[in-house]
Amino acid sequence: MPWGRFAFFNVSGGICWASSFGFGAHAVGTAIYKISEVFSLIAFILFIVIGFTLSRVIRHYEPILLRRAERVFSNRPAGAP
Repeated sequence: MPWGRFAFFNVSGGICWASSFGFGAHAVGTAIYKISEVFSLIAFILFIVIGFTLSRVIRHYEPILLRRAERVFSNRPAGAP
């Protein structure tokens, strides 16, 4: 293959490859930015709901677990680890 022809196709292929990756990265980044707005709102709502639910579960089971712990640890001798 002559040098001029090789150089032309090499340069044009490199430009096409770099352009496709550059524009593709821009398109994906734009899509992720749009999705992240919705995702961050959904994540915030889930965080609030899970936190509220977890606090309710802990408040519900805390007395039960305290009674169980007092029963277990009240039967131990004074010097036991």
